[in-house]
Amino acid sequence: MDYYLLAATSAAFRRVAFILLHPRDGGIPKNKLDIAKALVYYEFAARGGDVEAQMVLGYRYFYGHNLPKSCKIAVEYLDKAASVVVKTAKESNIKFMSDHVRLSEEYANGRDRITEEQDIVQFYKYSADTGDIEAQVTMGLFYFQGGLASPPDALKAFHYFTEAAAQGDSVAMANLGYMYAHGVGTKSDNDTAIHLYQQAAEKGSPHALTFLGESYLKGHGTKPNLDTAKKLFLKAAEQNYPEALFHLGNMYFEGTSIDAKDLIQALMYYQRAATLGHLEALYKLGYMNKAGLGSTTHCGNAFKLLKKVLERGYVSRFTKEAYNYYRVGNEDLALVVYERAAEMGLELAQSNSAWLYEQKKNFTVALRFYRDAAELESADAHLKLGDFYYYALGTTSNFEKAASYYLAGSELRNPQSTFNLGTMHQFGIGLPKDFHLAKRYYDMTLELSPDAYLPVTLALIGLSVHYLSENFPTEIWGYNWDTVAICVCLLLLFILGYVRQRFFVQR
Repeated sequence: MDYYLLAATSAAFRRVAFILLHPRDGGIPKNKLDIAKALVYYEFAARGGDVEAQMVLGYRYFYGHNLPKSCKIAVEYLDKAASVVVKTAKESNIKFMSDHVRLSEEYANGRDRITEEQDIVQFYKYSADTGDIEAQVTMGLFYFQGGLASPPDALKAFHYFTEAAAQGDSVAMANLGYMYAHGVGTKSDNDTAIHLYQQAAEKGSPHALTFLGESYLKGHGTKPNLDTAKKLFLKAAEQNYPEALFHLGNMYFEGTSIDAKDLIQALMYYQRAATLGHLEALYKLGYMNKAGLGSTTHCGNAFKLLKKVLERGYVSRFTKEAYNYYRVGNEDLALVVYERAAEMGLELAQSNSAWLYEQKKNFTVALRFYRDAAELESADAHLKLGDFYYYALGTTSNFEKAASYYLAGSELRNPQSTFNLGTMHQFGIGLPKDFHLAKRYYDMTLELSPDAYLPVTLALIGLSVHYLSENFPTEIWGYNWDTVAICVCLLLLFILGYVRQRFFVQR
């Protein structure tokens, strides 16, 4: 830690802050934290432009974690960080691939995601090499964008797009044109790019229509023509192509020689593009919500939108790195990287950190991370917190608190939480004993998860028996009900024996 302090850079201050929040002794986490000092170092790092520190502080200010709760300050921090991330992505043409591996689910399913992805890639590669157009395009996209166990490889992407384009595929033509226009995997050639765009656009490709529109918008390989650019964007927008929608939003946001500035129209196009996952559109929406452009100021929406930009455009690389460490068996390094992402407010990282600590039987630290994830409306985290308080893991047993977490999980449509509420109502554990509510929760479990048919059916049978045992009359005709039940059973056995002897044995 002293080494980082001597460096006195924003990254060094951020590392010191993280060490103070997550101290370790020989790789084992310690419970003694120095939160106040850590926040001071995060502030130093944030002022130096460190994106990670800005995210940490923005998250803590918004939720009031050891800092005064302030949406305005939180949004200021996230806006600074998001503007840098979006600018970097635009300049370097980075394609962000989100990583959504939830370790608890992978462990429960017994599947290795990387191995599955490698099998998928091998299948498509074999099909592509035998001339299948769809597989060639898919392989081109794998290598162009990266993903599914395939690191970006421009030369391989160019090869597969060339093969598919030769067979007349419009998606391949559009992407090949893009590679020629930007000199990716080949020499830059605007004339060839425009030719490919036009061929693909004639086939109705929204990619090509958008790329061609960008060429007319910026004057790349042709004379600038805003009217033609807009018409091309509108054609692509009819097919809900996010980049085209974003460009239309920009034209109305900035105002052009053919369109007056119209913030309401800009907001509408940005919303459509953002819904389809467009990173810059998400940022523009966050900025407009923050500044009250095109609508009233909405700090909460601005925070959520800017946070989503940063999660997709910055934090996702942390979860990918952490998962790679976990996959090769280095759980300690995986934890460190997940914890960094967790400090930035990523629910997936908080849940994965909690699960790893749970596997290590460190329930106290796991509880802390599950609480953070639950605050971000994770249904699984609410279920886990309910279990921790029910079974006294990392805390004292508290059935009422367990029930409150199960209820929150049920409201987020978690079937196990809903089933647990049925059990607690049935036996009066932490909740009032109520057979009717118990049945309602059991029925809701089956609605949420049809796969739970067997356990729910058994629970309903058990509930019926439980209800009868508590509501059956103690005496029938002056005899105890259990005596009567035995007599009835004996009578039934006698009747069955007689019927068998009379009708089956004689035949």
